[in-house]
Amino acid sequence: MQTDKELKAAFRKRAQTILLPAGLDRQIAGIYESFVQTQSRHPSRPGTLSRLRSAAGRRTAIIALCFCLFSGIAYASNALYKVNTSNLKYEMTIDPNIELPSSTAEQIRNVFDGVRSSLGEDEKVFVFFSLLDREKLPAFASVSNPRIYTDLAQWKQVVGYDADWSLPGQLPDGYSIAGGRTQLPVEGGTLEWMKRYERTLKEEAKRTGQPAAWTKIDASDNAGSTGVYVPNMLVTKEGGAEITASWQVIPEGTNVEIHGKSGNGTMSEKVTVSGKEAAYMYSSDNFLSRTGYVQHLSWADEVNGKSILYQLSSESADVSKEDLLYIANHMK
Repeated sequence: MQTDKELKAAFRKRAQTILLPAGLDRQIAGIYESFVQTQSRHPSRPGTLSRLRSAAGRRTAIIALCFCLFSGIAYASNALYKVNTSNLKYEMTIDPNIELPSSTAEQIRNVFDGVRSSLGEDEKVFVFFSLLDREKLPAFASVSNPRIYTDLAQWKQVVGYDADWSLPGQLPDGYSIAGGRTQLPVEGGTLEWMKRYERTLKEEAKRTGQPAAWTKIDASDNAGSTGVYVPNMLVTKEGGAEITASWQVIPEGTNVEIHGKSGNGTMSEKVTVSGKEAAYMYSSDNFLSRTGYVQHLSWADEVNGKSILYQLSSESADVSKEDLLYIANHMK
């Protein structure tokens, strides 16, 4: 029979492997805020508001609410993986609503390809996709036609290379570095772009009846925002398979949360990269992938006060998880 000490040790070990449900912090905070407001209006409880808003009061209330959530609700976690540092929270969750008929998925891919083919080298547009809007999915994205800099010294200068970045070094047999890019072919947008263009693009798509409407984005427009103008390198394999290595830097003093969603067909597992916890995710039914297949390897590092989110991704089934791990473990 296990002793109390052994049971506690086993409990702590198991607790470290549990992924909390996505959005739990936000749900707790929302419930807590409602609770504070209710208690503060009670005439027989003077001083409740200030006490509950204190650090000790808030911590106690949130812990209590955690127990209520887990004991009173059958809470099924839909978190695929999380990558966290002191100022970065990156999580990917499963959304069962992201499920499209194959014909619609093919239409969406064709629209993306059509937009991209209309762009000049390194041009970027912010796009409203009426097909995605019709399916109740996030309907805005930025699409670009990135230039490939084969001169890596020039690429480093253009993207503002920082010596704290780890770059691909030794590669698996058959792989080589094709060059660097200043942005990814498909990225998100910024809050400023949404404020500025959302209504106009929706109205244009409705007026023309086209599956997409877009506006050109200048390279200097919010280039420092997280998630847009993401520097990356293209690694290619004999036969045409590609891997993209990207970096997102969160400066010291800046806190960033990145939330991604994927459909039910997505799987993930915990792995390690150079001794750090990492997450490997793969899906064989991704409507934004030209092949339908996508895999990501994600991890984060903290250096000199800033966080760096690393990702290796590929849409090719010819690229293995072991290939991604090999590249990641030899970056320097």
